[in-house]
Amino acid sequence: MQPSLGMGFSFSNAANFSWQPPAEKLFDELTAAPSCINSDMCLPYTIHIARKLNIPCFFLQCFHNLQADNVVENKAPESEYFVLFGIPDKVVISKAQIEHLTDKRWKHFIDEYVANSIATNGTITNFEELEPAYARDYKKMNNDKVWCTGPFLVSNKASTTVDRAWLSLGIEASKSGLRNMDLRKRPIM
Repeated sequence: MQPSLGMGFSFSNAANFSWQPPAEKLFDELTAAPSCINSDMCLPYTIHIARKLNIPCFFLQCFHNLQADNVVENKAPESEYFVLFGIPDKVVISKAQIEHLTDKRWKHFIDEYVANSIATNGTITNFEELEPAYARDYKKMNNDKVWCTGPFLVSNKASTTVDRAWLSLGIEASKSGLRNMDLRKRPIM
């Protein structure tokens, strides 16, 4: 955990400048070509690697919506809550909760993230059948270049039977389970 926003910015900058060359080298040396990069907004250099390899790279939709809605400049007082637009569920946040977006040191980072996330193919770690509205909206945002891969917990061969049993409880039970799950613990069947 970083003690301050400034430290987080310094760490992110250092990570992106120092980790990109060895990461590119690693990808170049892989004997089996990767088919996707799962990353997040804190490692934007992964988008450049994904473009170079012509493979999809996953980024987050909510952050894109915050930027597209120009929330930081357009929303009222710090303490006033508002609904985040562009997602199927009602998500209420305050400007104070996203105040770090107003830090000028993050502007270049955020702008690069938004430009890159729009320009890349999207892989969503979700089932299209579980949350079709999110998949549909993400497809709109990425010009239909979206692949829903399902939660990675399903790819763990050691727990495939347990995971499939849990998911086979049905869409509503699975949604409820996902909302209430402590992601640090495995589902117990």
